[in-house]
Amino acid sequence: METNNPTRKQQALAELKQRTKIIAILFCASILVVAIFFLFKEPPVDNSASREPDGVLNGHCYVDLGLSIKWAEANVGAEADTLVGDYFAWGEIDAKEHYDEDNYTYIGHKQHSIERKRKHDAATNGFGRGWRMPTKDEVTELVDKCSWELETTEGRCGYRVTGPNGNSIFIPADNASEDAVPMVTLWSSYSVDGDSTSAYAIQVADTMRRVVATPAYRGLQVRAVTR
Repeated sequence: METNNPTRKQQALAELKQRTKIIAILFCASILVVAIFFLFKEPPVDNSASREPDGVLNGHCYVDLGLSIKWAEANVGAEADTLVGDYFAWGEIDAKEHYDEDNYTYIGHKQHSIERKRKHDAATNGFGRGWRMPTKDEVTELVDKCSWELETTEGRCGYRVTGPNGNSIFIPADNASEDAVPMVTLWSSYSVDGDSTSAYAIQVADTMRRVVATPAYRGLQVRAVTR
């Protein structure tokens, strides 16, 4: 009888130990690979970094989008960018409960622009010297040169507007209804030539982005700009 040869039981035990050792090595290796992956993985893009204001004027923050003008971080009358703020008829500086032709006080105006006119520019009146409503060219620039992505921030639906330099502002939608297509409307400071009843405004809804003549008595958002 050969006593030096291992029995089948001993062989099975040795093979089990070997397999266990291999499994342990593979397990440790997989843990190491996962650890290395997360260690060297590039962090996700934090859009909040591009949302930081570039400056403050009269207590109101502004963002440089890489355009010809800097845009306020929030609407006139809003304490945060996720809030709509106040609505204004074109050329009026006071918010109202409702907006129609009967209560429009600036009807029949003769001014082509209300830019920086404190009695008619809601941005200058609300934010102070150095702030104003954007011109027609400046709102057109915001529409044409920026990307508009539908976004929900802090429970508020609106559009993330990203400029050529990667910085962005959030503009909340006018309508909060879940069934309606989120829409943004913003006044410019310019009226329509030869028409004292209309002014130019941004109108964005889904894939529609345009600057369009709008009845001046309507209540729209105002986003201030500065140099």
